[in-house]
Amino acid sequence: MTILTGRKVYNGFALHPIQQIEYLYDSADGGNPDYIHPVMNVKAWNEHNQRTASITPEGDPLMLSDVFYDTLIPGTDMTFQDQAKNVLQEFTNAKRDKDIQRAASVITSKDYASFQETIILGQNIVNVRTGVLTGLFESISVPNLKGEWATFDDGIKYFNNVAEGTTVEPSGGTGSIVTVEIPKNEGAVAITDRASMVINNDNPYTRLSARLGEERLKNENAVVAAEIESNTAHTLTGVDFGTRTSMLSTTNPIDFWNTAITTFDGLNKNMFNLIVSKAFILNEYNNNDVVAGRGSSGGPPLQTMGNVNESVQNGVPGLVGGVRWATDNAISSSTAMWVLWDGSIKVFRGPLTLFGVRKEEIEYTKTVLRAYMTSETVEPDTVYQATGVAA
Repeated sequence: MTILTGRKVYNGFALHPIQQIEYLYDSADGGNPDYIHPVMNVKAWNEHNQRTASITPEGDPLMLSDVFYDTLIPGTDMTFQDQAKNVLQEFTNAKRDKDIQRAASVITSKDYASFQETIILGQNIVNVRTGVLTGLFESISVPNLKGEWATFDDGIKYFNNVAEGTTVEPSGGTGSIVTVEIPKNEGAVAITDRASMVINNDNPYTRLSARLGEERLKNENAVVAAEIESNTAHTLTGVDFGTRTSMLSTTNPIDFWNTAITTFDGLNKNMFNLIVSKAFILNEYNNNDVVAGRGSSGGPPLQTMGNVNESVQNGVPGLVGGVRWATDNAISSSTAMWVLWDGSIKVFRGPLTLFGVRKEEIEYTKTVLRAYMTSETVEPDTVYQATGVAA
């Protein structure tokens, strides 16, 4: 519904990236919500969901009062706490649908003519791969959409045999700044009035809203993948883990890992603790005869294999503990992988807003989610592209 307060037309909600509190939102504010009227504590909501399998309007009224605020609903004499039970399901959907981003779909009765049939026996569900890359890196909240990230180097020097009566010149570290500007990402789903009336066996509006949420996650994963692959300034010459002759591996990763360890040690910074590649490269590494412990005598050409796409392997054979290998086919390179310290890249997030638009002249209702997100390399010296690890 559209809520009026003074000159504001509150037609949606804005999620504060730090407070994790949802406020009333006027879409005319664009990317600058005023954060004046709190509606829902999303952090509290998530904590309740962790303690209970589901939350329904029949749940604990005290729990609901903890989640929703006593902000007066504009134009009424009721607060959001008072109305919590009646609107709980609506807020549940709003919380889910705010993950819509960079996708759009308008549903018409013509597009969904088949749903006018009396009985629908079933339908195919499309599995959207949302990836694992976004979760590998720390998320930084930037409510004002712009800021600076500082990185400092250790430049302290200590001298021997200093002459009596003299003192050395002071030394200090150097620093660099990465400017972060978070772009606007947006998506929408809409349905015509006629489609709402004639589609009586399916709710494509709700279903596609959920699909758009998955597409948003997939898109954010692609943003992080592109940032990882943009790091090509520092390289290591790798070996092709999967090369075989007469069913035996012909490459040994030992020298490659020694070079990687020595390189990072020479940086006087954090050692690498993360590897990112396409899925098949990890399978080839794990099936290398040297890695698998079969030695020069070889053995069966393949160990048990599975689909390791969008997974994280904790621990890499041949390396000390604490190194993770993340596989995601959102990485485009089929011949390289990235060896890095996981603090080298950050995910920056701004406000997340959800609002509704009603256009009478063309008879449709649209829900829009506007999210601000980007990924930046803040420590480029600790990200290396390892080339030639696959053919």
